[in-house]
This record gives sequence, C-alpha cells and structure tokens, in this order.
Amino acid sequence: MNQGRNIFVCGRTGSGKTVWTVRQVETVERLFVYLPKREETAYRGVYFDGVRDRRSVPAASAASPCWNWLAYSAQRCGRFRVVYTPANKWDYGEFDRVCQGIYLLGNVTFIAEDLVGYTGGADLKAGHAAGFRSLLTDGRTRGITTYLVTQRPHGVPVEVRSECREARIFALNHAPDVDYIGKSFGDDVKAKWETIGQYQHVRWHETEAVEVQGP
Repeated sequence: MNQGRNIFVCGRTGSGKTVWTVRQVETVERLFVYLPKREETAYRGVYFDGVRDRRSVPAASAASPCWNWLAYSAQRCGRFRVVYTPANKWDYGEFDRVCQGIYLLGNVTFIAEDLVGYTGGADLKAGHAAGFRSLLTDGRTRGITTYLVTQRPHGVPVEVRSECREARIFALNHAPDVDYIGKSFGDDVKAKWETIGQYQHVRWHETEAVEVQGP
C-alpha cells in the first residue's frame, strides 16, 4: 500500500483550484469526491446524490446506493470513481460518516470540496469528528491521499491545516483569507503569492522550496 498525503488547496471561485485538482486525479483508479455543489460536474466518475439516495432507501435501512456500488466495484475490479453530493451540505455528521468509510476502505484518493462549509472548530474540539480525525492523522499510513479544498481558508480549523504537509494557494480576495496565508505558511509564501498571475498558485511544502506554478 502506497504512502498517502494530505494536500491543502485554497482559492476563490474562478482562481483555478478545482481545475488543478481535477487534473491531479485524472488517472486515479480509486477516487471518492465529496462534492456539496450539485451544479459542479468537472470530475470524471459515477455521480450519486444524497437526496435521491435518501428517498430511494427505507429509513430503517443502512443501505445506500452509493456505498453499495462502491463496495461492489472495489471487490469486483478494485477500481471506482465516485462523486457524492451529500443530502445536506451543512451536515457535519454525514461528512464524518463518509470519512469513516474512506478510512476503512484504504488505498484511495479522497477529495473534500468546499471544506469550510461543513467543518468547524467546535465539531473537532467537541470530539464529534472521529472519522475525519482518523483520516487526517492516520489516513496516510492506509494509502489515503486527501485533497482539502476550500474558498475561505481562514475558516478552516487549525487542527486541519496542521495535518497537511503540502499546500496549493491560488488567488484570494478577502482580507481574512490573505492574512491567513502569512500566519499559516510564512512571509516567504505570502510574498510569492502576491506575485501570482491568473490561474497560477504558490506551492508550499514543509521540506521543499516555495515556488509559483501554473500557466
């Protein structure tokens, strides 16, 4: 099983972060995307809607068309590309249950889009995020690579950011988000970030040189 990693990706709408992330996973054979935005269809895979799943499965049943299909694909051929839209994009519990499933599955690339919308420091501190915590702290040893994608990085709990050894920072236009860059990644990163052009980003890695990448 390969070693996984956590990658923090941030940038405003239209900055190029989703296009970049989609390109990184084009050839991934085991992919699960947690995608709250129903209008987003950039990822290649089989799409499942939590609202439709909830209507089609009896309330007393724990079965889910998404997870049934994923389990079948994983067992039959070892490959799957799932894009899942939650029933309620503000439901941290649903997100955490998905994280638990991903952790148990292992050897998968997991993308959490719009991260700040359904995670919060209060949930983490209250201990209501066992699945997400396991994914962040131990998922790498189970071959799980996680992309943590957000428009508003300043709202992401410090516990999340601290588990990432790599970051891709695209254009931002809100003062709290810009301040977050300097405080979280250092003045060198912020200085390079101030020079980026359209669709460019700063690549930060804890053991490698900071660099600007993109078109």
